[in-house]
Amino acid sequence: MVDTAGNLRRIWQAIRRSGMSPVMSGAAMSFRREVRLWGRFRLSTRIVAWEGTRLVCEQRFSTVATGDQPSRLAALLLTSSGFYSRSEGRFEPIAHVLAELDALWARGYRSAFLADDNFTAYRAHCKELLAAIATWR
Repeated sequence: MVDTAGNLRRIWQAIRRSGMSPVMSGAAMSFRREVRLWGRFRLSTRIVAWEGTRLVCEQRFSTVATGDQPSRLAALLLTSSGFYSRSEGRFEPIAHVLAELDALWARGYRSAFLADDNFTAYRAHCKELLAAIATWR
């Protein structure tokens, strides 16, 4: 059996030592069957995608097998998160956002939608990013 808890603990410690804090930016949950209040369930978590400061995780809530009833998937949760740098004070470098806009422009897109739950929480960074976008094209 793989010691996933130990591996995740080491990853978490390394992230914290680097001065980063995870911040959830989105979630979607799908239920397959009822998870009753105080009912037992098993939770498993895995990293689906990780690129730069963005992370997507999957969490599965499964019923616990009892007697003749097998364990079954009850709910599935997908979360997207970003890592906030406490030392730099921002999530996504402006140069990276502009590079993504360049890539979209090269593919023929002429509009983009920015979605970030924390966008307006850091007004100075928000103003700097919007100024950069305004002069971008």
